[in-house]
Amino acid sequence: MSHKNTVLRVLVVDDDRGFRDQIRNLLDLEDWVELVSMAGDVDEAVSMACRLEPDVVLLDYYLPGGTGAQVAEQLSGLLPNTGIVMMSVESGADVMRPALRSGARDFLQKPFGPTELYAALQRLPSTASAGPDYKEINSLRPEGGEIVAVHSPKGGCGVTSVAINLAVAKRQETQGRVALVDLSLAYGDVGLMMDLASSTNIYDLSQRVEDLDVGLLSDVMVAHTSGVKVLLAPAQPQQAEAVGPTQVRRILTELSNAFDYVFVDTSHDLSETVLVALDMARTVVLVSTQEVPAVRDVKLFTEVAKLLEYPEHKLQLVLNRVNSYAVLAPKNIQQRLGLTLLGSVPEDLKAFAEASNRGVPMVIHQRGSAATRELRRIASTVRAQQFANEDQVPVDATQKPARRRLFARAKA
Repeated sequence: MSHKNTVLRVLVVDDDRGFRDQIRNLLDLEDWVELVSMAGDVDEAVSMACRLEPDVVLLDYYLPGGTGAQVAEQLSGLLPNTGIVMMSVESGADVMRPALRSGARDFLQKPFGPTELYAALQRLPSTASAGPDYKEINSLRPEGGEIVAVHSPKGGCGVTSVAINLAVAKRQETQGRVALVDLSLAYGDVGLMMDLASSTNIYDLSQRVEDLDVGLLSDVMVAHTSGVKVLLAPAQPQQAEAVGPTQVRRILTELSNAFDYVFVDTSHDLSETVLVALDMARTVVLVSTQEVPAVRDVKLFTEVAKLLEYPEHKLQLVLNRVNSYAVLAPKNIQQRLGLTLLGSVPEDLKAFAEASNRGVPMVIHQRGSAATRELRRIASTVRAQQFANEDQVPVDATQKPARRRLFARAKA
């Protein structure tokens, strides 16, 4: 790892001594960061910051004597060149909005690991010259949020299960900011399969796209125990019609700005909303089983993808419920489809059924199973594949209207 000459001077402000010690241990691991001091309340924070003039203040939102937002507002006027990163166990609009409006330049939700901490330090504009290039700190973290669409043209292949488990596995692996979107708008099952309930969903966002920001996203999305933030499908099927391609495009754009990874569970039809997600995705994970109809439909989809001008590397194959008695072997399916095979999830009907009925992702329900090991490996492979092709820019559905006409002719 190469290092630059500038050392980043950091002040940590948190009333929890144990948490301050954890941050100190993380900062001590890197020689491009210097912990200048630690404070535990509002007055001490302002006094130390003014005296030490650190490059960055890691600032907890809830403090004795006031809030981190009050401290940030004071420091923004007194020390305009000091970057402020707000921290909190909460991430709702009642915390995030005042934090960002007060002058904080980034936000970390507790608990977080070294990857998230170092990334936040590197994202601050005033610290861009400090420390190593973040791609060298963690070369597997994408530059900006990555959209991964999980799709199958054939219903019943387990797309929702694969999408959920890849998202949770990615969160377990990276401890980064991972979002999951249920784009099966009429009959989405993500909430049911993750035991999540919320009075708000993607329909609510679609009605307020002009006001869309990180605070509104936080209000509408629901947090899973794994740390994945989930945007649920509409509660009523009739609401699905109100969520159009324009709204989906705006929502996915905002999510990609706020999260490291955005996994999208799509319905098997090729509606305009699904096409927007497929267009915007860096990687489309195509899910198939070993059944002949499923393989045939995936093959047909690859022909459609050519009409849509998708690059070859964009489509990646995952075989689900793989067994040894099927007519088609994974190797034969891969050769027939001409796609990169990310992995083959072994059949385990009982375990998957139990996980689904209990609302627990498989990678949590059966941590040591062969299926879980393969799902985790696939999640890692998706990431590596994305970075290997990072020069390819995701296509916005608004950029090539001719493709919509071409696709319309293909369906005619």
